[in-house]
Amino acid sequence: LTTLANVFGTLIVCSMGAYGLSKFRFPGSRLIFSIIVAALMFSPQVTQISTFLIVSSIKLTDTYWALILPKLATALYLFLIKQFVDQIPDSYIESARLDGAGEFKLFYKIIVPMIRPALMTVVVFSFTAYWNDFFSPMVYTSTEAMKTLPLAIQTIGSNVIRIGAAGAATFLMTVPTILIFLIMQKRVMETMVHSGIKG
Repeated sequence: LTTLANVFGTLIVCSMGAYGLSKFRFPGSRLIFSIIVAALMFSPQVTQISTFLIVSSIKLTDTYWALILPKLATALYLFLIKQFVDQIPDSYIESARLDGAGEFKLFYKIIVPMIRPALMTVVVFSFTAYWNDFFSPMVYTSTEAMKTLPLAIQTIGSNVIRIGAAGAATFLMTVPTILIFLIMQKRVMETMVHSGIKG
């Protein structure tokens, strides 16, 4: 639940944010993008204290929102998508506006299809990161019912007698990430070729 919500939320927030920063000129847009680039230097663990204070102050601890909302706007994914949006000629957007397309229709009908390889890459990266997230559930939740699969596997693995069950659970945990990559592999390779990175 939290992984799928995070993936879809990340796609929506980061793609719309990238489109806004790339194709709209407004006061402070360059500053905002500079802050996003600067945020790439910090690992998520560095900002966990301030994030926890915010989540705690709005009383979201021990809720699913605590595992979803702090991750929706990830600097890396927004930066990646923006680089694709930057390469879309402004003439396409102007033509769509002349044809009477509103901003949301323009975004979903013109922008999204053209940046689909980047979006699929974000799906793979974000799904893997959120599915294997061990740290956030440990910080934001205290009840057993709110613990995600990585924490459950640690609980199983701590019991030597149940080491076989821990191995089976670990195998089952890796299956979704492998399937996601196999399904999205072609799109990810398109992204690498498009960005000039060749394996």
